[in-house]
Amino acid sequence: MQEGSDGGVVLRIRTLGTFSVCVGNTVLSNSSPRASNVWKLFKYMLVNRSQPVSIDKLIDMLWPDGDCENPLKALYTLMYRLRSILRKGCGDRELILFQHNSYLWNPDVPCWIDADEFASLCKGAEDQEIGIGNQIDLYREALALYTGDYLTDSAYENWVISISGYYKRMYTSAVLNLCKLYASAEDYGKIVATCERAIELNPYEETLHEMMIRALIHMDQISQGIAQYEYIAQLLYKELGVQPSEALQTLYRQMHHSEEDVQYDLQSVKNNLKENNDIINGALFCEIDVFRQIYRLQCRSMERSGQSIYLVLISLLGEDHRMPPSAVLNDAFAVLKRVIILGLRRGDVVSQYSKSQLVILLMNAAYEDCESVVARLSRTFRATYRKHPVQLRAVFEPLEPIK
Repeated sequence: MQEGSDGGVVLRIRTLGTFSVCVGNTVLSNSSPRASNVWKLFKYMLVNRSQPVSIDKLIDMLWPDGDCENPLKALYTLMYRLRSILRKGCGDRELILFQHNSYLWNPDVPCWIDADEFASLCKGAEDQEIGIGNQIDLYREALALYTGDYLTDSAYENWVISISGYYKRMYTSAVLNLCKLYASAEDYGKIVATCERAIELNPYEETLHEMMIRALIHMDQISQGIAQYEYIAQLLYKELGVQPSEALQTLYRQMHHSEEDVQYDLQSVKNNLKENNDIINGALFCEIDVFRQIYRLQCRSMERSGQSIYLVLISLLGEDHRMPPSAVLNDAFAVLKRVIILGLRRGDVVSQYSKSQLVILLMNAAYEDCESVVARLSRTFRATYRKHPVQLRAVFEPLEPIK
């Protein structure tokens, strides 16, 4: 927090989550399109408040494509509008000064900035000499400030990306440190609650899921731990096309082993292994790790069985032969997955290979069978999905036996 000679805070600036600039109960910031460049200018000055910012830099930031006829006049107009708004809170003191052909943030105007407060609390909480109780209080106070990424509505600006990542890493570190303090007191319920909120804000951070699953294991909530793993595994496959970390996979295997009771009744074993569906239609869908094991097993047994098996890779593409936008991809991929599973035999196996690809094992199939199956699946998909222009690309090869 910056303080003036009177020690009073003039502006309260929130950057972690929903952006706002307030004086008391009055909100100065405006989200209307007409004011977008005014507050973009403010945000840029805020991010660079430790140094002067030249006029040229501001013009390049505001109009990177050079699509403004008179950028200097436009900049002066924007700055005048911004200063006029800020005077409602700063009075006679200018928050943004002009010196030597550059603009700079006035450190003498007292401001409270949530990101600065957040960083200060996190740093204070790292001091072990203050005691675990005080550390926990500081971490909780810090985490309460973080309601979203830094300048979320400007997240893709190149001048925001780096600092946003900096605060996100600080947030993740604070969550994990707080959870370790809870673990030292065996307060695993608070670990789960803390991680749940953090995962809402940062769902792809695997260390948060790992911490939460470990706490669930300590609480003997194995089924919930398995469900949490399956959630992050599916999310990573669907959105990023990657597998969970080795640490998460190891936890998953440990949870499955811990759930397995010793059984001498073969019927109980069969009931545990069989699929849950009363009516099973179409191909078997499994995670890529399971698919890989099935693939290897078939390669091992092919020489003796003489079975002909084909590996098929189906990719979902846009009209330009590239990956479609995320919204289109997710919508179309869900339909494609359903079409393929229901359009194949029970003995065939399907898995998601990446966020835009499915891989198939066609059992007892010849080359001509593959051509026919791929053509039929393509026709069914085109007839079923017509919302966006997408296309399929399929390649296939026979499995080769291990000799």
